Formats: sequence, structure tokens, C-alpha cells
Amino acid sequence: MKNSTILFYSHFAIIIVSGFLISVSYLMPEAIPTSDLVILYSIQAFAIFLLLKMHIMAKKEKEQLNNNNDEVSQ
Repeated sequence: MKNSTILFYSHFAIIIVSGFLISVSYLMPEAIPTSDLVILYSIQAFAIFLLLKMHIMAKKEKEQLNNNNDEVSQ
């Protein structure tokens, strides 16, 4: 559980930092080269994908735990 919390916060931090750097690139276009901007977009998209994947896995684990508890109580 502790590892999943750390993973969640690290992915969330990556999304925030990438978003900040992308917003800086809109204010000062010469500050960040286009190639770096593409890398930032891809990192941010990958972090969002991983967060969604973690959410799906957590839902499946919770359903499995509920099914196991139901079987034990019967």
C-alpha cells in the first residue's frame, strides 16, 4: 500500500511539473526547444496513462477482495 501511495504521488508530481514547464513554454516560446516540448508532452501523457492503469488495477483488487470476503462469510 505504501508503494502505491508513493507511485501515485510521484506520477502526480510528474504531471504537475510537466504542466508547469509546458505553460512556461507558452509564455516564453524561446525558453524550451520544440524537441524538449514533445518529450514533456509524452512524459505527461505516459504519467496520466499510468495513473489510469493504477486506478483500474486498484478497482480490480478491491473487487477481488470483496469477492473473497463474500466467499468466506458464506
